[in-house]
Order: sequence, then C-alpha cells, then structure tokens
Amino acid sequence: MDRSIAISPRERPAQAPQQTGSGVYRLGAVLSRSPSATVYLARAVAGGETVIVKQPASASTATHEAAVLRHLQGQAAPALLARDDIAGHPALVMERLTGRSLADLVREDAAFPRSARFRKVLDGLAEALARLHARGVVHGDLKPDHVIVEPDDSVRLIDFSASSLDARPPPGPADTAWLTPGFAAPEQYAAGAPADARSDLYAFGAVAFWAATGRVPPDGGGADARPHDEALRQARLPEDLRLPVLACLRPKPEDRPRDAASLCDLLAGRDALTAAPAPTANHRPDDVPATVRVRRRRTVAPQRDNTAGGDREPPKRRNLRRLFFWLFMLALAAGLATLGVWQGKPLYEKHFKTTWLVDPNGAGDAASLVEAVARAGQEATFLLAPGEHPGALLQDGRYRIQPAQDDAAPPVILAGPAGCLSAVNTRLTLEGLVFRGTGGEAGRACIEQTGGALTLRASVMEGLSGPAILARGGASLQVAESELVAIGGDAIRVEGGSELALLDTTLDRAGGNAVAAGSGALLTLRGNRILAAGGNGVLLTEGARARLEGDLIRGSGASALEATSGARAELRDVTLAASTGAGLFLHGASRLRMTDSRVTDNGLSGLFADGAAEIALTGNSVADNAEHGVLLLGARSGRLARNNIARNAGYGLVLDPATRIEVGDNALDSNEAGALLDARDGGDHTAEDGAAEEGAE
Repeated sequence: MDRSIAISPRERPAQAPQQTGSGVYRLGAVLSRSPSATVYLARAVAGGETVIVKQPASASTATHEAAVLRHLQGQAAPALLARDDIAGHPALVMERLTGRSLADLVREDAAFPRSARFRKVLDGLAEALARLHARGVVHGDLKPDHVIVEPDDSVRLIDFSASSLDARPPPGPADTAWLTPGFAAPEQYAAGAPADARSDLYAFGAVAFWAATGRVPPDGGGADARPHDEALRQARLPEDLRLPVLACLRPKPEDRPRDAASLCDLLAGRDALTAAPAPTANHRPDDVPATVRVRRRRTVAPQRDNTAGGDREPPKRRNLRRLFFWLFMLALAAGLATLGVWQGKPLYEKHFKTTWLVDPNGAGDAASLVEAVARAGQEATFLLAPGEHPGALLQDGRYRIQPAQDDAAPPVILAGPAGCLSAVNTRLTLEGLVFRGTGGEAGRACIEQTGGALTLRASVMEGLSGPAILARGGASLQVAESELVAIGGDAIRVEGGSELALLDTTLDRAGGNAVAAGSGALLTLRGNRILAAGGNGVLLTEGARARLEGDLIRGSGASALEATSGARAELRDVTLAASTGAGLFLHGASRLRMTDSRVTDNGLSGLFADGAAEIALTGNSVADNAEHGVLLLGARSGRLARNNIARNAGYGLVLDPATRIEVGDNALDSNEAGALLDARDGGDHTAEDGAAEEGAE
C-alpha cells in the first residue's frame, strides 16, 4: 500500500533510527511513508549491497507479506532477502528493483500510452498477473504505482500487503479492506467477498484505462460499457487494446476473462501495431488515488416471499417429497454398490482410503509413489514394499511415507533428474527410509520442501550429488536420528525464512557445507555429529539464527562454524575440533554467544572475529589451535569471562585497536607467543601466561 519501492525523485532524508535491528543494513532515504507502511532505501553494512527495507504498520501485515514474498520467490515480485526489525518493529528486507513505476512513466511522457512500449508493458503486466495467479496469489491492490517497469520492459509488482495467498485474505477486520478507489473491483467493496483473480483483472483494466485517458474509470457504468468505450475511443486507444480493457472492466466477475492466462491470450491475438494519432497536448493524467481503508458493504441474500397469498408449499407435501427423494438416492447408491460400478472407485480412494501399499512388483494398491499420490486424497499414508522406488511430487496435503515391513530391508527411494521427493505446502513425515543417489539428479536436492512441514526420522541419505535436503518458502523441517552420508553438495540447506530442528543426527562427508542457512532461517541443533564437511560444518548468512547444544563438529574443510551478514549463533556444550580453518569464523556484523564449549586442534585460530557485532564467551576451553586462541578485530561489544585459553601456537588472546569488549577473569596458560596481545589503547601490550583480568571499556 506504499506508493512505490522504485526510486523516485521525491526521496526524503531518513530520520532515526539509522540501521536495522540486526545491524546488517544501514537505512538511507525514505522512499514512501503512508499509514500502512514506511519504505526505506538501505545498504548492507558489510558488502554495500543496496536493498529496500519496508516497515509495515502492523506485525501481522509484516508476517503476511513476508509469507507471500517467500512463496513467490522473486516471480513477478521483489525477492525477500531477510526479515529484520526497526526499533523493535518487524521489517522486510527486499531486493531493490531498478525500474520505474508505470505511474511515473505516464506522468512524464504523455505519448507513452500510444507507444509500442506501452503495448509491451501491458503484455508484461498480464504475464506478471498470470505468474501470481498460478502460484495462488491475488495482488488485491493493483494500481499504477505498484507496477514496476524494468529497463528491459519486463514487469514486476510491489506491495503485497493487501494480497491473498491460497484464498486466505490479508490480516485485518473482516468488514474492512485496504482498497484504492477507481482501481478496486466492485465486488471488493462487499463484505464476505474476498478478491480473486478476476478482481486483479478489473484492476488491470482500470490501470490501462487510467494510462490511456488520464483518469480512473467512471463510476456507475453498470452493465452498460458505453461510458468506458467512449472514453477509450476519445483517447484513441487502438481497438485491439480497447476490447481486452473493456472486457476486464465488466462489473460482474463472471463476465470478465476467466483468469490472467486468458487475458494474455486476448492480448496475444491482436493485430500488428498500427500507427496511432499523436497525443493531444492537454493529456495530463490525474494523480492516482491513495489506498485507503474502507468499510465493506454487507450483502443480503434475497429472501423467498413466504407471506400470505404466496405460493408456499404445504409442509406435509414438502416432507413427503423429501422422503421420496432420499429413498431414491439410497436405492441408487445400493444399486451402484451391487453392480460394482467402476466410477465409484476413484471417489472411494480420494475420500475414504487413507493407507496405500506401494509395490513396484504389482502386489500392492499402486506400483509407484507417483501413482499412489495421484489417486489418493489429501491425507494418506504410503507403505513402501522392500525394493527401489522412484520419487514423486506431493502438494497441499498431509502425507506419511514409511516401510511396509518392519523386519525387512528398508525401501530405497532413488534420486532422479528432479530429485527424490518434492513437497509443496504439505505436512510430510518420512520414517525408516533410504534415499540414494544415482548420478542422474544433476545437483538437484533429493528432498525439496517448499512451505509446509517435513519430518525425517530414522532414515539414511547417501551418495547424492546435490543437497540432501532443501527447505525454503517458510518451511518447517525436522531431521532426527538419521544419517546423511557422502553428499555431493551441502547436506542441508535452509533458506527463505524456513526453520530447521536437527536432532541426534550424523552428517558425514558433505562435499559442501554440512548445514547452510540464510535469509532469516532459524536453526536448532542438538546432539548431532557433523564430520568431515568439505566446506563449513555450519554456515549462517543473511540474518540466520542458530542455537546449538551438545553437538560435535569435527574435521571441516573450512571452519566448524562461520557466521556473517548479521547472523546470530548461540552455542552450549559444543565441540568444534580439527577444522582446516578457524574453529569459529565470524564477520559481517554477526553475533556469537558461547558457553561451556570446546574449541580445539583447529588449523588456524580457535575463534577469529572480524567486524562482529557481539562476542560473549563464558566458561569455554580454547586450546591447541595452530594460531591464536581468540583473535578479535573490531568486535563492537561483548564479554570474555572464565575461559581457559591454553596451548595455542600464537597468543592466547589478541585484541585490535577497534575492539570494544569487556575482558574478565580468563586463564591464559602455555600459549607459545604469550598470553595477551592488547592494542586497544593504541599501544602494543603483551602479558605473560597466567590470568588475564581487565575491566570494561
């Protein structure tokens, strides 16, 4: 509902606060401010990337819009990079679009609506809506300010705070809605009538009408399209554009094109571009109305006339007629069951059958998961017979996959060109299975979960060329008591605001990172063994947060744990050992709290922090590392207390001039270069082995 996320000439200097709560992004100009949201231009503190930060007025709106953007994954919309906060209030970090709003293009060039480029933009807008609708998203507040025309004339849409996802309306009172007068469809003003795809098509027509005529469509046209038609004729809009626009502006949804794909077909069927008369000099478009909250009309269903003198049927006769109807239906059902009519079987399978035996040898209900999923309803358990099974796609349901026999070899699901299993908006439980690579998966994730929830328990994943598991789109993932062995890429990748609980699991010999998380992911790791990863044991980026307890991370090719770009990690009773790089590597305004843990025998320093926002170490052992014990460069806050930092090849503790951290009582014994190198006051002070004690800065 903000005016635009594109850069406009009306930028204003931003007021305090100056950065997001994570410290990852520094706020710049205010691009728009409205009762519903404030939008900032911002820049990443570490890499300098320019982004957009939007702070909706309510937390529920922020959660809703984030869910929609995660679901779209950059399709016809800005990509959601992370969730953050401004002064404690939720904010969204989004890709910065480089294009201009359609409103600005029309205001600045009166000839634009008569140009070939305008036709291309309308095609692109229809295609953008088709991509949204195909993913179950209705924009709900389409207007020229929300249409961004990129430099290549492709179209992307912004501001999804009034959108609906899979028919779920945006948050807020049911009897009100955020609408833009002139662009909202008539049905959007009625209570209990949420916007659907055809409401977006009305807005498409209104946007095109405004661009061509300079004003919103006139009210009160009703079934008579002549006012709209006359206005478009006076604006000299070519007929091959005028007819699709008029079709979209029909007041009844059922009279408009069926969906955006049908609109694309209408536009694609027009004749070749013909020359249009030059625009008149007085074509100046009206300003686009602001989005406002309106109270929706209550619709009243028509009542049958039951007054005296009407044709009301006597109750006795009506009841007798109903009795005969139900007797007929029961007889028909009995007849169908007796005859064994085949057409009844799919209905039974979809609505009543919940357990399916899947046997490739033909001894079950289905020969493959693909067949079983296609025939089953939205809630089913699939029992896999011993042997090898191809994977499947599961959507919008509640499913469980497990072995058919507990005393036999576990069934094996083989990876194919599309991976093993792809689940979209499902609640999926996998137990007692083996997932195995074939070389044909070409780097695809074996299990790809988008939205919904996935539980993997007591299973084995082995020999896969790509990630074993990819969770995105706000998915909730739990992996417990399982083994992921010899994975070619990252073993587990979590992104797009998804959550991971990794419990009592072994991750052995991942070719990339054992666990990689970004884009605001939330991780809980407990009691895992993460061994011999080719990259990092755990990699946290882009505001990801992780809590580790009782884990062993050993033999990583890079660091046991790396955190950057505002990521946060909390470790308790964790062992980080024998990494080729540092035990812990923190940079890019990341944060670390570590308690009662062990950092030992790593190829570089035990802990290396460069530009970290916070470092808090309490009661840890940092010993036998090939460089320094703890090396802090530019740490902005934190405390070191009751740590045993010993037998490291360099200094026990190194603090550079930019570090601002409190150092309490720590044991710094038998470090080869010395106990402490402290350059914070501009000098170069060293201390012999023993206890290092220092007050707060």
